[in-house]
Amino acid sequence: FSSPAPATIEILRSRGFPMVGGPIDFELATPTGVALLVSMAEEASSFYPAMRPDVVGYGAGAEDFKDFPNVLRITLGQPLCYGLSTDEIHILETNLDDATGEVIGHAMEKMLQEGARDVSVIPMSTKKGRPGQIVKVIVDKEDVERLSLLLMEETGTIGVRAYPSKRYILARKTVPIEIEMEGVSESVRVKVSMDSGGRVIQLKPEYEDVERLAEKTGQPLRLVLDRVGDKARQKLLAK
Repeated sequence: FSSPAPATIEILRSRGFPMVGGPIDFELATPTGVALLVSMAEEASSFYPAMRPDVVGYGAGAEDFKDFPNVLRITLGQPLCYGLSTDEIHILETNLDDATGEVIGHAMEKMLQEGARDVSVIPMSTKKGRPGQIVKVIVDKEDVERLSLLLMEETGTIGVRAYPSKRYILARKTVPIEIEMEGVSESVRVKVSMDSGGRVIQLKPEYEDVERLAEKTGQPLRLVLDRVGDKARQKLLAK
């Protein structure tokens, strides 16, 4: 069998840990080492967590590699807790200078329909001063190749940059708020963002619900938005 050994792959598979090949054709992880790793670690990450290092240890292998040291480093430290959760996303990115607004708009809608988490377009200047756009798409790891191809098909670009990114996020939930305004009673959904300790950081009423209430009451949207925001703060921040 080629590297890695079948036992190594089976251990990683059974515990749901990721793997990647390279950068050389050599066994860099043995079954014993991987067994120890998955027994001591709860999850895998491409980045160091926020931490204060206390102890750093190094272990060198017997084989000498030409392009990089054959060294394993383990760092122990204290986590830095700021009340934020993290996850890992992947970003697809491409430059466009010959696509129409209609094509780009359709591509954005198509990417979202096919599972992209978010799509944004940033104006830029390209070579010879031509105006262009940077299209950035946030996707899950398993969708990188599929949505890269879709981005090429929809925009005509011949290359897509893809890279992982660590993201800090707030916990989110949706809370219904009962609002009575101008004789109309309506339930409005409010998005609540919180840190890991439950402290509310942001409140945001759902636009569609606020718009519906504004139409029923005949009141300006901005006034309804203020009323819903005040009611949500009274209910959720008073706790």
